[in-house]
Amino acid sequence: MTDNDEKVRRLSETEVFGSIPEEQLAKIAGVVEDRVVPANTVIFRQGDPGDSFYIVHTGRVRVFLTGEDGIETDLSFLNPGNSFGEIALLTDEPRSTDIESVEETHLFVLKKNEFERVLQEHPAVFKNFIRHMSENTPLSEKASSYHNHTSRCCLQLQNNRRGAHVPV
Repeated sequence: MTDNDEKVRRLSETEVFGSIPEEQLAKIAGVVEDRVVPANTVIFRQGDPGDSFYIVHTGRVRVFLTGEDGIETDLSFLNPGNSFGEIALLTDEPRSTDIESVEETHLFVLKKNEFERVLQEHPAVFKNFIRHMSENTPLSEKASSYHNHTSRCCLQLQNNRRGAHVPV
């Protein structure tokens, strides 16, 4: 089994890419980067630019907000198969939360330009992505606001593929 075959297998076990045909996954696997993050490492901070979409392959990450007083509030923990980072990519807004690894974590990383290309070239991924986002409505008010904006951006992305424009 090649490295790409192994990556296809692992991607097929994720929420977003789980029902995508193997031939499409093989193309996506070719542009997904592997990244190993040591335990207790910040992956990104609230306010950072959104430049990548992440899928947890192994390990665990913590999603949290840091208040002006420095107090951290946990929002959720993500496990293998879960993904994060899509909101900032779709809205072109800075990151809305902090993310750090809880333990050594193996991530699949899709850079912004590749993320957009995958959504445009693989309608099944786009559908899964919308389904995933609608099933995983964020808990905090701020995240919920981003969720609504993200839905509009997804519609715009889909309509842009058709040549239409939806105001965001």
